[in-house]
Amino acid sequence: MSNADQFEVGRQPIDITIACAIAYLPAQKLFTLLSLGQLPLLSADRVPKNATHIAPPLGMTAEYGQYLARGGGCIGGHGPGLSGGPIPAAPPEWPAAAANLTPSGEMGKWSETDFINSMRTGINPAGKTLDKSMPWFRYRHMTDDDLKALWQYIKAVPAKPFGNH
Repeated sequence: MSNADQFEVGRQPIDITIACAIAYLPAQKLFTLLSLGQLPLLSADRVPKNATHIAPPLGMTAEYGQYLARGGGCIGGHGPGLSGGPIPAAPPEWPAAAANLTPSGEMGKWSETDFINSMRTGINPAGKTLDKSMPWFRYRHMTDDDLKALWQYIKAVPAKPFGNH
């Protein structure tokens, strides 16, 4: 695991994929996965003593936006390439697949203002309410600069066909 795939929770480095799963899975599902040995959490003795993750400088940049996307769960739901597809271990009430956020998807037609408004209100530019599995209600409290950085990252991701996660 590289330092790029980790961030710190308190003083404990944690794999970003695990963090995203923990953030979005219901407690019952987490308990089941842990019980079955299907959630590979690292024990503290296996974490390198010098493991750290340095956040990029704050700013409205794609680099900082990627940092926010990794920590905020975007990549956990929409995949590392943001092209959407089936959501691993999703509860049955969630949609069958996450949306494609790349320029090939619906958001490819959005403006930065459309994106920020959707994150603040939970309603997309077409007037449709975002699915309840999309945690926009958490993102609405982000600063404008953070949302602009996230938008810069999303726009920098290459177009991909839907479902390649």
